[in-house]
Amino acid sequence: MNNINTQMNQLSYDINPLSNELLFRGTRKYNKSKYVIIIPLLAAPLAVTLGLVGRTFHTDIFTKLLAYSQIGLIAFVFASLPFVYIWGSWLRPYFYRKGLTKFALANDLYDADEDEIKKSIPQSLNSYTDSREVTGLTMPVDNGKVVIMDFSFSVGEGKSKRDYEYAIAALHFQKSFPHLYLDGRANGLNDMYSSSQQVQLEGNFNEFFRLYIPKGSSAGSLTILSPDIMQTLIDFGTPFDIEINGQSVAIISPGKAFTKAMIPKLLLCADAIYKEFTQLEKSWKPVYNLHGKKFDLEVSNYGKTILWIMGATTVYILAVTILD
Repeated sequence: MNNINTQMNQLSYDINPLSNELLFRGTRKYNKSKYVIIIPLLAAPLAVTLGLVGRTFHTDIFTKLLAYSQIGLIAFVFASLPFVYIWGSWLRPYFYRKGLTKFALANDLYDADEDEIKKSIPQSLNSYTDSREVTGLTMPVDNGKVVIMDFSFSVGEGKSKRDYEYAIAALHFQKSFPHLYLDGRANGLNDMYSSSQQVQLEGNFNEFFRLYIPKGSSAGSLTILSPDIMQTLIDFGTPFDIEINGQSVAIISPGKAFTKAMIPKLLLCADAIYKEFTQLEKSWKPVYNLHGKKFDLEVSNYGKTILWIMGATTVYILAVTILD
């Protein structure tokens, strides 16, 4: 099994007949209404032009040809409208999935199952369920896997409705880590956490990320941000938002995941973070243990011994003072 960087360099993108840039340009959230309006708008001037041209000729044959042309043009417009709906509702999603399937087969990836997707959705996005659509592929790597996802949803209704789409790469580990949200200043995606949850760190880290400790976490969460990890995040993670929560680390970016431009960026960052957190699993001992959303202070045996000695010493001093 190869590491993430090796897998990334071996990816084959030459499987899409419709686009050189995207693996597939289609999307399940296809705006049909735009094309329903555009087709008649383009056809109407052409029909008027044919009518004006017809007035300059008075032969019966030419007049009939123009009349038939206009009728044919109008018929084409009405016939094309159902095709737009069929293409947008059924064909494009079908080819989208087919394109991803070809990409997966060409690169030894597989469709992420429901459990993998559920574990890979960042908590900051998990509450958005309106019109949610998730497409994920899993890349097996040394002692683990990377789940790459297109994640889209809608907010609002009617004219105020807004569609959002994110590219996500999720890493999974055996050890549970505290919940931290790193909002990359390059994209400004965060709309979940307030300024009261923001923490300032020393050095230049704040120039690249806004760091949030979500409610239910504690300042003890910061113990995972060693100087090496902070430097790795600065070197590779600044284009993204990064959410660390429990046994997963999610790399988040606006846009589509399955493009020639986005996949290498996600995987380059994922490779760097995976190496750091694999080492962190071996060396890091949490001050706080994860129980749902609550962190409880854990005192080591050594700490308990020190506290016991301090307590016994205090009692002895008090006893001597009272007896004297």
